[in-house]
Amino acid sequence: MAGAKPAATVAACALLLLATAAACHGLEVGATTGVRAPRRRPSSGPSSIYKNVLARRVLFASDAALLSSPATARMVRANARLPASWEKKFARAMVRMASIELKAAHRGEIRKNCRVVN
Repeated sequence: MAGAKPAATVAACALLLLATAAACHGLEVGATTGVRAPRRRPSSGPSSIYKNVLARRVLFASDAALLSSPATARMVRANARLPASWEKKFARAMVRMASIELKAAHRGEIRKNCRVVN
């Protein structure tokens, strides 16, 4: 991603996190969930993800559930309206995640399946 535009890099990182989270739950990105697929591609910008949630055009039921709580619905509306704010929060989160130390077998368990203890 070297040389990529910041928004494109953020969108690519967001998609990578989505794919990782989906794999952890035994899903593939784009797996059929019975929810309408988005018209916009997520790479068209981070705010489009939240705009798709507001339009109820998401791939995962967990994305649709963001509108089920007044608190998370407010966050979705804010992130759709102010994408630069979301990008800053996402960048800070990536920096914090980068400081997480590598998990070694002698310091705990590395799970082969997120939902099952080895």
